[in-house]
Amino acid sequence: MKHCKYHIILIILSQLIFVYCSENKELAPFLDGDAFEYKSNNIRVLYKVHTHDDGTFKITKTEKYRALQDKIEEFFLNPYGIVYKSTLDKYKGNFSPLWIPINTINIGDTFNSGYSAERKTRWKHWEVIVIKNPRVNEERFYEVNTGYFVGLRGNVGRSYNLILNYANADIPTID
Repeated sequence: MKHCKYHIILIILSQLIFVYCSENKELAPFLDGDAFEYKSNNIRVLYKVHTHDDGTFKITKTEKYRALQDKIEEFFLNPYGIVYKSTLDKYKGNFSPLWIPINTINIGDTFNSGYSAERKTRWKHWEVIVIKNPRVNEERFYEVNTGYFVGLRGNVGRSYNLILNYANADIPTID
């Protein structure tokens, strides 16, 4: 009889935890047709968002090089912006490359296999949260109100930047 009571209590606790976690997830803000263009010295990176009827998303990333063939990747996201399938398996289970749930991330948090939220600051035209990439010497910048990716700065052998040049999504600026 005691075993049955503990089993019921465990089921109730599991359901409460599930409800609590579900309520605290931030839905990804993507709309069908959202487009983002980032520029660097010798590359343009384009992202296009497509929504599906079930609330999931497909993001197509195209890297356009001056002298080389375009590189295309696809990401399939759940409603919370988590990659459940992509052309590169290393992204599976992580947040999309375009957005993080800014309202649930605090300075010092670690997520996406070691990425860490370092600080809030101003960068280019935005108020951002700086996310450190653990694999390379790179900082990624996400706008503090929307969570959208606005650029990165890195130094792997040489210094490089990737900066948001165009977006049809509403991303606040500070200039």
